[in-house]
Amino acid sequence: MKLQILANPVSGRGRGIQRAREIERVCEEYGINYFTHESQSHDDVLDWAYKASRKGDPMVVIGGDGTLSTVLNGVHLPCPTITVSPLGTGNVLSKVVKIPKTSRELIDLLLKEESKNIDLANITLHDKKNNSFNHRSFLCLGFGFDGEIVRLMEEHRNGPIHM
Repeated sequence: MKLQILANPVSGRGRGIQRAREIERVCEEYGINYFTHESQSHDDVLDWAYKASRKGDPMVVIGGDGTLSTVLNGVHLPCPTITVSPLGTGNVLSKVVKIPKTSRELIDLLLKEESKNIDLANITLHDKKNNSFNHRSFLCLGFGFDGEIVRLMEEHRNGPIHM
């Protein structure tokens, strides 16, 4: 087994790379091969997700629900096991499925090869020129007014969400 690790460097107020190093140390202790990629942009994450998922190795996403959402939109289906090392603002999925917070517990969970399937909504969107693109969602979908609010927030956001 080779573990594919994606580290979002801005997650957890800049602790994404530190978390990656913790996971790498646990992998070395356990004799697990790994490859770590430090994300640079949204498109970079999509590209990494596609390439890493085609290898069939388990994937660890260091970040929050937003990073995981981007990965899920990039993976080739059917995809290998994906887990998240929670470092986002809300970490909703991690809380719901009870993903461990420590690096050692996370790797132990992966080694047990126990997994939980989650539903993905796959929607096709069309723009005004009738170009279409697909989007996968795992927590919620918003249309109309609430969808527009989220779009505007993302358009003007320039850093982490503070709660």
